[in-house]
Amino acid sequence: MNIFCRFPTALAATLILLPTISVSAQLDPERINWTALQFHASKFLVSIDANVGVSDVPADETDALLMDAGEGTAVSAADSTKALTFTTEFFGRKSRADVLLNAADGATLQRTSHDSGKRNRHRIYRYTDIGAYQRTWWPVNDAEEDLPTDQWEQWSKFEEGMRPFPEAIHGEPVADPGSLLYIVGTAPLNEAGDKIEILAYARSNVHRVQVEVAGMETIKVNYEQTGGAAPGKKKGKVQALKLMLRGEMIDDGDDDDQFELLGLRGDIDIHIDPVTRAPMQLEGNVKIAGHAVMRLTHLELED
Repeated sequence: MNIFCRFPTALAATLILLPTISVSAQLDPERINWTALQFHASKFLVSIDANVGVSDVPADETDALLMDAGEGTAVSAADSTKALTFTTEFFGRKSRADVLLNAADGATLQRTSHDSGKRNRHRIYRYTDIGAYQRTWWPVNDAEEDLPTDQWEQWSKFEEGMRPFPEAIHGEPVADPGSLLYIVGTAPLNEAGDKIEILAYARSNVHRVQVEVAGMETIKVNYEQTGGAAPGKKKGKVQALKLMLRGEMIDDGDDDDQFELLGLRGDIDIHIDPVTRAPMQLEGNVKIAGHAVMRLTHLELED
């Protein structure tokens, strides 16, 4: 079964003609029952730790969380909104991102990121029909750097403006890269050959990301599970569904603008549990260190 996201006519004309079905009709939040994930990867002297969480946003609270867009038409919240939280730590840099997205089609409404450690920065992207409108704050002295995160918008250095998307995709749903962990779990990706294509904004570029099921593979796991019917230590070999993520920039870019997910770049493979739809292993490249594997260390399921 091949499922593809909807593409505009001008863009689709450059692709091999394949059936195009909007992913908005295919995502089913009931397919996943995980609420939190923890991952770890290490290679040589480089290590990455990442946490992922997903929760529902009450409909009457969504609008209050969204920033006004200075240009374009902001993406509207649908009937059901999800909040995804990502924290990563590597190369002396700590990052937290809070993403609001429409549960039905995976379109990002807003991304708020906090970077600390080697670089301190607070940025909000409000997604629109023509690009991501950003407001960014930086500290200018030690006193500002010491402010708690809920006061980072008081930092003195500030800029705002539109990060435009290519005209060919104006009006199309665009996802934050981290949202793919939610999208691949809720999409009907079950058998070898099943596919979807997603537009994802990462590293100042829009990437066309193809996700294809390669089939089932045996992987080693070693993680702690909380919640669910059988909590406890999970260790050994399991069968997992292998998904291949291949991103391509719509506009030209350089090697530093590769598609990135939780610190992994380039071609990324994800192994997910076919029952819980939780990612158990991610493989890709890490800058400087090369190929790396992120393994699940903790899984929280709904009771």
